[in-house]
Amino acid sequence: MEWMRDVSAEELPEPYQTLVRLVGMEATMAIAEEFGGLSLYFPKLDRLSARLRDERIRAEYKDGYTIQELARRYGLSDRRIREIISEENHPDQLPLFPQSS
Repeated sequence: MEWMRDVSAEELPEPYQTLVRLVGMEATMAIAEEFGGLSLYFPKLDRLSARLRDERIRAEYKDGYTIQELARRYGLSDRRIREIISEENHPDQLPLFPQSS
């Protein structure tokens, strides 16, 4: 793709222009070569960030933070903090729906 060296971002279709702004021309061309013609879906990071937040809340609770302190710190209600703390998986608890091997 030697000819791509002379192409400007503005000459590319819109999805590529966005990628160029985010990751640069070289990375955009690598992505285009790898995934060109495919439809990709990028799920939102909300679930991951909520899971990581909840893990931090549980760890900080174990470290001695109170429910009220955690609620203020994370902008959540006392009730939600209690729910998050109680959702922790206990190592000796069997799964409700075990996966078959």
